[in-house]
Amino acid sequence: MFEPHDPKRLSDILTVDETWFPFFIIPPKRHNRMWVDGQGDRPVVLRPGFQSRKRMFTVFFNYSAPLVVDILPQDTTMTATYCIQNVLSQVKSAINKQRSKVSTSRTLLLHDNADPHEARATTQSLRELGIQVLPHPAYSPDLAPCDFWLFPILKDRLAGRKFDRIRDLAKAVNSELRTIPEEDYQGVFRKRQIRLKRCIESYGEGGVLFGYSADDKSKPAKTLLCIMVKCFFGGKKFLAKVIPCHALKADFQFECVREVIMSLENCGAKVVGLINDNNRMNQSFFKMFNPPDPKEPWIVQSLTAEAHKMFLIYDPVHLVKNIRNNWITEKTKTLTCPLMGAPSGTVAKWTDLEALFQYEEASLVKLSKLTRSTLFPSSSEKQKVSLALNVFSDETSAALKTSSHSTDSWKCTAFFIDHVTKLWKLFNCKTRFQEKRLCDPHRVAIDLTEKGDTAVNTLLHWADLAESMKPSQKLRMHCLTKDTSEALAWTCRCLAAMSRYLLQTTEPFRHQYVCLGFFQQDDLERHFGHFRRSADIRIYLEEISRGGLSSPSDKLFTLTTLAYHFMKQSKEPLCRNRIIKVLADFPQMFQLDIVVSRQALQGLVNIFMKRYCNQFNEDDNSSAQRRKIAKLSSTSA
Repeated sequence: MFEPHDPKRLSDILTVDETWFPFFIIPPKRHNRMWVDGQGDRPVVLRPGFQSRKRMFTVFFNYSAPLVVDILPQDTTMTATYCIQNVLSQVKSAINKQRSKVSTSRTLLLHDNADPHEARATTQSLRELGIQVLPHPAYSPDLAPCDFWLFPILKDRLAGRKFDRIRDLAKAVNSELRTIPEEDYQGVFRKRQIRLKRCIESYGEGGVLFGYSADDKSKPAKTLLCIMVKCFFGGKKFLAKVIPCHALKADFQFECVREVIMSLENCGAKVVGLINDNNRMNQSFFKMFNPPDPKEPWIVQSLTAEAHKMFLIYDPVHLVKNIRNNWITEKTKTLTCPLMGAPSGTVAKWTDLEALFQYEEASLVKLSKLTRSTLFPSSSEKQKVSLALNVFSDETSAALKTSSHSTDSWKCTAFFIDHVTKLWKLFNCKTRFQEKRLCDPHRVAIDLTEKGDTAVNTLLHWADLAESMKPSQKLRMHCLTKDTSEALAWTCRCLAAMSRYLLQTTEPFRHQYVCLGFFQQDDLERHFGHFRRSADIRIYLEEISRGGLSSPSDKLFTLTTLAYHFMKQSKEPLCRNRIIKVLADFPQMFQLDIVVSRQALQGLVNIFMKRYCNQFNEDDNSSAQRRKIAKLSSTSA
């Protein structure tokens, strides 16, 4: 980071971003606010339509003025090729014209992580021009000058104006850019320096730049490792640790999980299982545990008590998606399924579903849940559970059986869908009374009755079935992939063994029933999506981690975890005195063997208070927010 008042270095920065400008820019919501009496009608507010006329503008500007404004032609996509051929050539000419004595080698480019910017061809072209790219953390529009300053100003000034031609829109945008004083361009780069400094200071004394990873502190983070704790007997789920990573590896994940498990069990908790999806890295992670019986690698010993068992589970939700994806990606889109009670040579064909969709598309009556996205999913749509469940549903199976165009092949496909649907209902049973409430005998909780034994036998049958659908050679033909078949067999046998263990053991409690819907990653995926959309939450969690308070070797790890969970759920107004009192009472309240010093309490309170104070917009000077900030920042310890 440069010095805030170093014009020589700040003048070398060139920033760029793209945005859409509609031909009619609707005024923002704050322009439509008005007082309405009890009998009056609300004013009609226009909303932008998805197909409204608009054009994409690419704006480059530096420390003193706008440099290049490029307009994407109609029916053209912003790609790396267009960026190199049309945009970078203009940038090079503009830099040489503005700074004739200085080459482009001194230019520092700041842009976001969009695909055209990060493409290999674009990176190579920038390297040939000698332009150095500044690191920019993902999902951080608050650090991009175009996002937090330039584009909002332009759209606010053009609000309410209608343009018939692209020439008029471009002329208006360029005119507004030229009317912005040079001091404002300089001020926004200084403002960005202040924002960067706040991000660095949010980590306490570590001084680690926002976005850098924990596994390799010299490289920026590309992903997050989230560890969530779920309790069997009540209690809300909470994230025990969130770790930014550059390239997550099995040994680093093993150490992080081991530290959390040790800390939880030292607090008196008993870890029963670990849930992961079945990617290659997680497979290597599970193999790092030493099982007592090599024939049952899903049962391992606890890290603190050898007599205590711990179960390793692959997320059943991911497995159901993988069955659908394997079915699509198989060369002939066919799966051979030796199901019990099925006709000999039963073959499930994806083309049968496509034929059913074509027939129903032209009909007024539609029996199945099939859609075009379900049958022809994109790469991102393949990860949606709802689209996979459109295939594995009772409606789709019934449509294949009862359609007037039904054939023997369709009935065999329906037979396979029926069995996968029953397995999913068993996997997704989340309450004991779901069977009665939905009148579905397949949504059963596993217990010591005959129904529970039937459910366990279903899991064991599917484990044998998954192994029989494993490819016998390198070329996969009419079967699942090796990873999916092994993970499905692993999870079915693990859930069967764990259910029996929980129903029979008395330490610490004996279970009357087991709902397999508990063993899923849905809650963690929901939190993870939160982090992708909100960098502010990620800063908050990393503050605790970077401050040295979440290290399992530190006795304050337990206090930090409980305090974060408490503060997250608290609805009362927070002040410094109340936070100190709560944290000081936690060890006695939870019977923890922790001696908390006054200095450690002050450090933890500073982290909480800093996060709450920085939630307010620095540009909003309303009296109510100033009073609230003053209250939170009061130092009456």
